[in-house]
Amino acid sequence: MRQRPTIKTLELAGTFEAPPDRVFDAWTRGEALTQWMRPYDMAIASAESDLRIGGYYRVALRGREGGRTNEVVIFGEYLEVEPPRRLRFTWESPVTFGRPTIVTLSISGRGPGEGETLLELTHERLHDDLSVERHEAAWEELFGKLADFLAR
Repeated sequence: MRQRPTIKTLELAGTFEAPPDRVFDAWTRGEALTQWMRPYDMAIASAESDLRIGGYYRVALRGREGGRTNEVVIFGEYLEVEPPRRLRFTWESPVTFGRPTIVTLSISGRGPGEGETLLELTHERLHDDLSVERHEAAWEELFGKLADFLAR
């Protein structure tokens, strides 16, 4: 009898020194994505976004491994778009093995004049504990890069 894959969920939260609309824009504008959405020591080859329900985003990354250059593409479809408070999209990459996962961003202002933002990220449909660990490490690194980008 074949076993069904276990479905896992990852939840992370971070506070950023920027208003909610700026945090939302950093996730949804191609030119902003090129500034921070690069895990590990990869470079961004291109990033594009068609911000509407049913629209797609695509980020192409380049890295060197074993003496050669490889390209990794992350892409998905926007499922919910509620600027600047909520964004939900599919997430596909080589490590999701052709099975789309779902990322939900909840964005809420904090502090006087909402100059600070709480970002809560939920990544659903991860297929095992190793996938959760890898995505958690990557998202934590990206939260750091996002904070650096927003501080400029």
